[in-house]
Amino acid sequence: RGVHSEKDLEKVLGEDRKVEECRDSLGKKRRKALDDVDLEYIRTWMLTYKMEPDVPAFLYTYLRKDKDIEKVSMKQMDEILQEWFSHNIHTVDEAKNYELKKQAADRTQAMTTFCGELFRKRLDGPDLKIIEKWANTDCWEEPIVRFAYETLHKFRGTITLSAVDERLQLWKENGVASVTKAKQFEA
Repeated sequence: RGVHSEKDLEKVLGEDRKVEECRDSLGKKRRKALDDVDLEYIRTWMLTYKMEPDVPAFLYTYLRKDKDIEKVSMKQMDEILQEWFSHNIHTVDEAKNYELKKQAADRTQAMTTFCGELFRKRLDGPDLKIIEKWANTDCWEEPIVRFAYETLHKFRGTITLSAVDERLQLWKENGVASVTKAKQFEA
């Protein structure tokens, strides 16, 4: 392992401690003993990807609870850890921030697609800002946006995103957060 001096030995022993720490925490999370193949994954994560020892255990919990995956394999974890490594992510906090940004981008993309179809137009800069606000700040869901569009469509011929945004803001100011409440408010 390239040990030629006391400094090299300290480095190797430190790496071994990180691998053992990761093995212990991940073994507890998985509730089973890890075999040689599992340990090879862990060595790669610790020594090649330079992950902190608590990152794989966090990832396992994240996949089980947040992504609702019943059987998490080491291969699945390795693919995600490779992605994180390629984005220079090595700690739990960095991983959490990355996944939150990724989810926000997914919500924004889904809302953009939905609005493009609903409004039957190509969306431009101001529209995209409104959509990003709906998806990530206001956390509006597609059904209530559709209802706001349909409500305005009864009274106007051309509907803009800013007009729908005004209606949604009115509802928000009056404590309306669902289609049912919006129907009651409009009645």
